[in-house]
Order: sequence, then C-alpha cells, then structure tokens
Amino acid sequence: MSCCTGRTGKEKKMLAQHQPQKVSSKRKHERVDVEGFWGDIADGKQVLEGVVRNVSSNGLKMSKVPDSFSAEKKHYVAVISGNNKHFRVLIQPRWSQRDEKTNSMDVGFKIIDSSWEWSEFIYHNVPETVN
Repeated sequence: MSCCTGRTGKEKKMLAQHQPQKVSSKRKHERVDVEGFWGDIADGKQVLEGVVRNVSSNGLKMSKVPDSFSAEKKHYVAVISGNNKHFRVLIQPRWSQRDEKTNSMDVGFKIIDSSWEWSEFIYHNVPETVN
C-alpha cells in the first residue's frame, strides 16, 4: 500500500519529500576495522610494511605505508599478519592519500587473489555484502 493513498495532491507531495531514502555508497562490501594486523608488500625491488586498518571481502586499507611505495595500479604480493597467522594475498592499489603527519601514505587495495586461509578468515569475521 502506498504511503500517500487517500491524500490530496499537496499532502502526497509533502509526504513524498519526507520518505526515507536509500543512501547510496561507493562501497559494495562491509568493512571491518582490525587491530594488530600489518602487511608486508613486495614490489619487486623491496618489501615495505604498513598497518592494516580495515578489511572487507574484496579489499583492505593500509596506513603508514612508506612514501617510497609507488602505488602504481599493478599487482603486488603481500603477506598480511596478525593473531599469530600469516595470509598471502595478491593486491592492487585502488587509491592512495599522503599522510603529512607521518610522512607516509594510506592506501586502499583491491584483493585480486588470496589463500584459502584468508578467505576463511574473512568468512568468519566480515559481514556479508551490503545492498
């Protein structure tokens, strides 16, 4: 049944303006903040460490990534560690932002491929897709 059934044109217009709207988000998957996790990123020349701030079923955010990381949109091998576990993932930078306070970067990564253990960790710790 419509919210406006039996109403005048003016009342229908006024009520329609106050109906809750679905908020659209760029994010397709729920993110979960994590503590005590870090990532080692291999770029072919060096291994760089950053702090993992949050994860989702298809991505993660790292902070305190050294400025020497190029953040080119190519694939990198990373090992995500925490809770006495280590997960190998293949990642691709999607965005980066310089942090002037720490002379480092925050970087958002898409997970291209991952180990079964990472998939299991995500399954048990991250809510399903948000629509």
